[in-house]
Amino acid sequence: MKKSVSRPIQTVRREMHWLWLTLMLFLSPSHAVSITPTVLTMDIQHQPQIIVTNNSNRHLPIEVSLWAIDFHSIEGAASPYALSPVADEHVLVFPPAFMLAPQTSQSIRLLWQSEQQLSHSQSYFVRFSEPQLKVTNNQTDGVDVQLHYNALVHITSNDQRADLHVLEASTSAHNLTLKVENRGNRFAYLEDYQLRTAEDEPILATPIEQSLGNLFLPPQSISHLTIPITAVLNKTLRLESTTFAFTPKAED
Repeated sequence: MKKSVSRPIQTVRREMHWLWLTLMLFLSPSHAVSITPTVLTMDIQHQPQIIVTNNSNRHLPIEVSLWAIDFHSIEGAASPYALSPVADEHVLVFPPAFMLAPQTSQSIRLLWQSEQQLSHSQSYFVRFSEPQLKVTNNQTDGVDVQLHYNALVHITSNDQRADLHVLEASTSAHNLTLKVENRGNRFAYLEDYQLRTAEDEPILATPIEQSLGNLFLPPQSISHLTIPITAVLNKTLRLESTTFAFTPKAED
């Protein structure tokens, strides 16, 4: 089990900002390749698929690779998460390479093929790469350029659960700050939870994701969430002495 790592709200937001930049950098309609979906959750019992489409008028050779995402990277590093290429025998991505004709699509399937128990949810980039192209200019003979297109995949199992606990709470004139630990073995998104008191009374006038965005909380991690005090529903509530709890929202 990984050691819990403290991550302030700025780090959490920065992580998701970096992830979306990485995902969207080459995914606009003006580029040759588009991917659907760009973010998905994969249960190890299922075989989800990613559709890769060639929007250009030329044939495109595509290579597929798998990159592990470590959200417990060193605080203060240039990137808020670490990427490492993996030849993961537990995760099969096929086909590993293919040729896309103009205006055609290819289905990519993911398969969890290990008999070992998945101890905690894991996150990967499935990277689709065009071969290196030689770009020439007046100063050099050529520069190798390679385009990458990424899909973000969270792999989990049915028996895994996120387990959010508020460790500390503090207030200022403008903010309510919570130290939140995900003790579970599955990631969580804030939009799936409500912030309530131990007596099951609502604390916020609006869903928490409206104040903070839909933050991603990795398993075995600690985050610091800062909520505007104006979002608190009961203005007479003594926040310093309140016991807070994150409860899952009821499914529609």
